[in-house]
Order: sequence, then C-alpha cells, then structure tokens
Amino acid sequence: MSFYDWCVARYLGSKRTSFGHLGYDDTTRFGDFAYDIPRDVDFPRMATNKDVIANYLQKQEACYKAMQTFWELAFMYEREMQHA
Repeated sequence: MSFYDWCVARYLGSKRTSFGHLGYDDTTRFGDFAYDIPRDVDFPRMATNKDVIANYLQKQEACYKAMQTFWELAFMYEREMQHA
C-alpha cells in the first residue's frame, strides 16, 4: 500500500457536509495533510519510500509544519507496514 493510499484511507472520512460536499472526519493536522494531498495532482501517489515523498515536498517548498506532520505520518506508516 502506498503512503498516499494509507494516509487518505486512515484520515479522510466519507461523510457529506450540509452543503453536499465531501468532508473529512479528522480535523487534526494529520487530517489536514490527508485532505491536501489528493488536491495536489503531482503528489507521488504510488510512492512507498518516505525519502521520495520528502524530496517532493521539499521541492514544493512545503512549510516546516507540513514537513513535521509528514515525518510523523511517515513513521506511523512505516510502522504499520512492518506489522501488516
């Protein structure tokens, strides 16, 4: 499973808001990150290697908090993939 698939599956919900738009359940910074990546058409969706994603985010000049959130998510992702 790619990081993208894991992150979106774990942190995005499928509920609809009162306006009919898809909302997301997790309003933490992890949910915010997961909400943003599907909107980035160039995000490396098939990547399983954290360095590939980190390099991409750095080239996009991601802010410090986004990078910090990514590294925490990457750690959780790797841990779950080791136990899958």
